[in-house]
Amino acid sequence: MRIVVTDLTRMREGHICVAGIDLATGERVRPVRDRLGAELLRTNGGPFDVGAIVDLGSCRPVGSAPEVEDVLFQPSRCVHRGYVPPDEFYELCKSKSAADLSAIGPELKQFGRSLTTLEGKGDCSLVFVSSRIIPKVFINAYNKLRYDYGSRIELSVTDVRLYDRKLLEPDAKKVEQLQSRLAATRGRRSP
Repeated sequence: MRIVVTDLTRMREGHICVAGIDLATGERVRPVRDRLGAELLRTNGGPFDVGAIVDLGSCRPVGSAPEVEDVLFQPSRCVHRGYVPPDEFYELCKSKSAADLSAIGPELKQFGRSLTTLEGKGDCSLVFVSSRIIPKVFINAYNKLRYDYGSRIELSVTDVRLYDRKLLEPDAKKVEQLQSRLAATRGRRSP
């Protein structure tokens, strides 16, 4: 299976989660296998980077609601095959975007200041959202990276590009740079 990597998520203790779009089917997929270490990031010599084309080798679907996108793979068999040009990457992501988070399913509910589904519920766990407003990404008082989704909802931000090299702490300078770049897109709609 060949994918274009669209998501690189910081997990606990220097581990990551990867997601992308299967080039053969156009479906969203999340390659899973125990814990994936940060050594699999391209910056650390591995195959995974946002926009990268990665051949995962043979995969087997193992998803269940809401993580219906999960496919079992063998990390040692992954091969980096280059990058999708930025304009094509943008169009690919845009073609998969939804107007809001309702694509996750009717079970999505507000829980405190966040959103969740009950275990085993939901139509999917990966969604691109096309927003008409400029998102606000910030580091809160607890040194957690958050996204102000509006309506008194703050969502966790786990993009590895916004953390230090060891994936332990949010990188304030990178967050500030992202917010500046987002502000420069004012008036353009983006996924």
